Amino acid sequence: PFDPKDFFGDVADKALLFGKLKLSELLDDAGTFANAPKIQPLPAAVPPAVELTWEPQVKPTYSLGFLKFVSDDPDRRLIVYARIERPAGANPGRSEFSGRLNSFHLEFLNVLALNFVSFGFRSETGRKPDVSVQLNPGAPMRFMGDLAFVEDLKDIIPPALFGKGPSLDVTAEGLRVGFALGLPPVAIGVFALKDVSLSAALQLPFSDGNPIFDFGISERQRPFNLTIAFFGGGGFFHLQLDTKQGLRVVEAALEFGASAAINLGVASGGVHIMAGIYFKLERKDGNDYATLSGYFRLGGELSILGLISVSLEFLLSFTYETETGKASGRATLTVKVEILFFSKSIAITVEKKFGGKNADPKFIDTWDAPALWDEYVGAFA
Repeated sequence: PFDPKDFFGDVADKALLFGKLKLSELLDDAGTFANAPKIQPLPAAVPPAVELTWEPQVKPTYSLGFLKFVSDDPDRRLIVYARIERPAGANPGRSEFSGRLNSFHLEFLNVLALNFVSFGFRSETGRKPDVSVQLNPGAPMRFMGDLAFVEDLKDIIPPALFGKGPSLDVTAEGLRVGFALGLPPVAIGVFALKDVSLSAALQLPFSDGNPIFDFGISERQRPFNLTIAFFGGGGFFHLQLDTKQGLRVVEAALEFGASAAINLGVASGGVHIMAGIYFKLERKDGNDYATLSGYFRLGGELSILGLISVSLEFLLSFTYETETGKASGRATLTVKVEILFFSKSIAITVEKKFGGKNADPKFIDTWDAPALWDEYVGAFA
C-alpha cells in the first residue's frame, strides 16, 4: 500500500489549492503502489536530471464547510510532472513543476458553484508561478440554495435591464464572480424609492489568500434614495466575510433630511439640508475596530440661463475611531462658481481631534538624550 499523504510530508500545510484546500487531504486515501510517483533518472541528459510523474486519484467530494470540492468524473486525477536538473559548472540547477486537475466544481457557502473544465499550474526556476483556468463556457457558474432565485432571474430578465447581472472576472491571481441586480424605481403618490440594488460577489485566489464573500444593498458611491413629499434620505449596507477570520467588514450609512427646488425659466435652483450617521466595524489582525460618524450638511445651488451657476455646500462631521481611541470633528465649506467655460472652487476646512487611548507625545518627548537633541539642532545650524 501507498498513502499519497506521505508524499507531502512537512509541506502538507503549504500545498494548497485555491488558498484553502489541502492537496494532501484532497487525494483519495485508497492509494496503491501502482499510483505512487514514478521517478526516472536521466544521467545522460545535459545537465543530468530527474523526472517525476504522478497521477493520484482524488476524492469525489472534499468539504471544509464553507468550501466544497465536487468531482463527478470517474477518472478524476491530479496530474503532476516535475523535472529537476543537477547543478553543473556555472549552471546553478533548475527545476520545473506543473500540474492539472480536470472536471470538477467548487461550492461556496452552498449558494454558488463554479464549474471548472480544467485548472493548471506551472512553476519554473527564475519565473513567477503561472496558473491557467478554463471554466465551463456554457455554464461557468450556478447559483444555488438561498440564491437559487438568481438563476431564474438570469433566464427571465434581459441582460443589463436591471443592473449588471452575473459577472465573471479571471486574472492571474484569482477569479471574481458575482451578480448585481438593480430594482426598478417605485413611485406611489408622494412616496418614491429608487437606486436600490442588491449585489453579491466571491473572490477566489488561486494560491495564497483566503476566499472573500461580499454582499451589499446599494453602494457608498450610489446609495438608495427614499423620498416622501419634500423629505428624503438614503443609505447603503456592505458586508464582507472571509474564510479565515469570518467577519472582515460591515458598514452602513443612513441619511435623512429635506430638499426643495424651483425653476423660473431664466433661473433655477434648489436647497437641501441633510443629517446622517455612518457605522463601520472592521477586523484587523484578530482585533475589532469600530468607526462611528455623524454628520450634518446643507447647501444650495443657483443657475441663471445655464451660463452662470453658483453652489455652496457646508459639511459638519464628528467621528470616533476605536483603533486610535480618538474623536475628531471637521467642518468644511465649499463654494463653486461657474461662468461659461470658467470654473473656480474654493474649500475651507477646519479640523480638531480630541483624546486618545495613549496621549500623543510632545515634540520634545521624542528626544531621550541631550546628545541626540544637539545633533538634531546642529543639522539646521
